[in-house]
Amino acid sequence: MVSKSQEKWLRQLQGKKFRDKFQLFIAEGHKTVAELLQSSLRFDKLFATENWLRQKGKTFQLPQDRIVEVSPVEMKAISSFITPPEVLAVFPIPELPELWLKPELPYILLDNLRDPGNLGTIIRTADWFGIPAIICSPGCADCFNPKAIQASMGSIARLPVYYHDLVRLLTDHPAIPSYACTIQGVPLSQDKPKGGFFIIGNEAHGLTESLLAKCRHQITIPGSGHAESLNAAIAAAIMMYEVSNFRQ
Repeated sequence: MVSKSQEKWLRQLQGKKFRDKFQLFIAEGHKTVAELLQSSLRFDKLFATENWLRQKGKTFQLPQDRIVEVSPVEMKAISSFITPPEVLAVFPIPELPELWLKPELPYILLDNLRDPGNLGTIIRTADWFGIPAIICSPGCADCFNPKAIQASMGSIARLPVYYHDLVRLLTDHPAIPSYACTIQGVPLSQDKPKGGFFIIGNEAHGLTESLLAKCRHQITIPGSGHAESLNAAIAAAIMMYEVSNFRQ
């Protein structure tokens, strides 16, 4: 049974202010929770239905003192999903290693990307292609937002995501080439870049002018249709496919 204090705590963790305060985040749904349970992260508290604990929970070695069995009605009350899952877990926000940048490696930079679902999808895709890190501007969505966690499908435990002033980052690392993804750029397949900073802008407004001015190169993903632009996560996925070690 979920206590009133636990309900309040879980509601608080839906917001960035309290995630930062407690250094904890929420993961929901079997696939995401299972991925995180198999990672190096040690869960703080797990809330699950009797059915999940009986059928799937026994797959994992779960400390009983950190498990709370809940009814479907209680799960609906604590979940942020429209259709409540059978399991919800609270994990510590992983400590980031120091960021060591190498010019020969590709890094994905995100400028004011606001949609947490897009951010989570990019994290998952970067994990697939072996991208060493994602670096976000301070105006980006929080990578520990529940929607970002859901979309990342556990990749958040394996791929470091940093928040940094991107203009300053480019200024401090002049030896690393920077590639802004824009409509006016050189076709990505023609430029054939390998390592460097590969930058995706805001879903509606693109890159900020100050950051675009700092970029050495502009690249684009050409198309033959009539859509105004690609979704940010799709554009990032195509770019990562082209620049990852898989393609070298």
